[in-house]
Amino acid sequence: MSKEIKDTRDVILECALRLFATKGYHLTKVSDIVRESGCAQATFYWHFKSKLDMTRELFESGQHAMVAAIDRGYRAHVASTEDMLANTRAWLIDLLTFASESRYFMALLLAKGYGADPVIDTAISGVRAALYESLRRNIEQAVTLGMLRDLDKVDVRAAFVYHTIEGTIGWWLFGHGHDLAHQPSIEVQDLADQLARYEFFGLTGK
Repeated sequence: MSKEIKDTRDVILECALRLFATKGYHLTKVSDIVRESGCAQATFYWHFKSKLDMTRELFESGQHAMVAAIDRGYRAHVASTEDMLANTRAWLIDLLTFASESRYFMALLLAKGYGADPVIDTAISGVRAALYESLRRNIEQAVTLGMLRDLDKVDVRAAFVYHTIEGTIGWWLFGHGHDLAHQPSIEVQDLADQLARYEFFGLTGK
């Protein structure tokens, strides 16, 4: 794929995300996306079979990026407390950076209107399930390596971590009222550091 073709494709995807987040998936027509992106309708259909096809790609791409960030925290060997904390902070920086650079995707993922459209519902559920499973896998591995105790508590620990991260990102990006114009007051590195300490020491019970 040439750079020009990729750039056009990315512009269409970015415009679609912005419209979905501000107008809603159901109210956004292909003609709206075409007009917003400045491309011809034929160009849209050259890249995507349909709006649904494009939406699935948007969520699959976002899911892949977020899971990849979390999976970078997977520990193959036992590490010191300092190394574990640094590792947790590193993957949280990756995740928060993605969230910051993908505000409209996160607006859809964390939307208060969850449940309003079956297409978006299914996509959101898939991303959330994948993120939870990735966190669960990391925690289970830490138990296997003897870095955490109590294998029977992996599910509830994963739930605590998942909802803490999801809720924190939502508040950080959009405030308490899911405001798309809200500007975060905390830098990525600072938030990652606080989240890492809260998660790590909460899991260890220390």
